[in-house]
Amino acid sequence: MHIRRGDLHPHEQQYSGDYLPLERYVAGARSLLRSLRSKRKSNTTNDRYASTLDPNYTRTSLLLASDDPDILTSSSLSHATSPLTVQRAQERIQLATKATLDRTSPVEPLREPGSAYVKHIDENSGWEGGFFSALFYSLGNTQASTLRRLSQLPGSEGARSEQAMRMRELVGRAYLLDLAVLGESDGVVCAVSSAACRVLGVTMGWDAVRDGRWMNVDDGRPWSWDGSG
Repeated sequence: MHIRRGDLHPHEQQYSGDYLPLERYVAGARSLLRSLRSKRKSNTTNDRYASTLDPNYTRTSLLLASDDPDILTSSSLSHATSPLTVQRAQERIQLATKATLDRTSPVEPLREPGSAYVKHIDENSGWEGGFFSALFYSLGNTQASTLRRLSQLPGSEGARSEQAMRMRELVGRAYLLDLAVLGESDGVVCAVSSAACRVLGVTMGWDAVRDGRWMNVDDGRPWSWDGSG
């Protein structure tokens, strides 16, 4: 499953100002599993589909990629997917929320010995709620550098620090790794309003789209590159 949150909203009118319910994605995944099972029923010795062919699906794991790191641990998702298990598409690069960073790398103001002056250090900035373009372009920038960039003339790209570029590249690599893993899976459930969902359709190929192994759950639209249906 690929679930896009952040600053992108679905085509479906009912949820155009919100997000598709997680149950929609899970229902699509269950339907896809049943379809794969029926198509592979005669090939039960194939280890690749062994879990898919389990009548109770209890040993089936769903791969999940999302721009919102909180989705994987949400009670809504675990309730919707039970008894299936859900795991990250990849563990190599993971986006972290501010709460996670505060636990692993807490930031405390610095005070010089014998001095009353406390040096302020910017708080941890996490990946909250998904991909937001403003958050992405603020990565690696201190509050001071952000203010300088915002004070420049319109149209100016501003100074890009080496640290900022490294952080943006890291986020981009995380997304690309997710797509690479999902693109090699047996099937994908996603919302066509997301460009990543359409990229997955291209990655899997037309045969997968035609066979229903690429499933869109947004507004019932068929495959199209621009998501317009």
